Amino acid sequence: MLITAIKTTQVISQDQFVNGARDAVLDALDSYVRGLTGHPKTLGATDAELPALFEGIDTHARLVHTRLAAAEVLSPTPNGLHVEAV
Repeated sequence: MLITAIKTTQVISQDQFVNGARDAVLDALDSYVRGLTGHPKTLGATDAELPALFEGIDTHARLVHTRLAAAEVLSPTPNGLHVEAV
């Protein structure tokens, strides 16, 4: 999984953080399942499974975002990310 650098002036809201976490987990899960099955189009979650998956991801991502926003040494982070407390 490729992690891209974040622009030094970017401010990330809680919604952006949650959506990014969703994307990262879905990409990782798809890659994992595709590696196991050998089928390049196999998905790690179906549309019907997404609500349950997102519930867990969203809850955890909100906790992480809150922790980062509250940590003075992490806002801005060493790479310049400003975490917006929402």
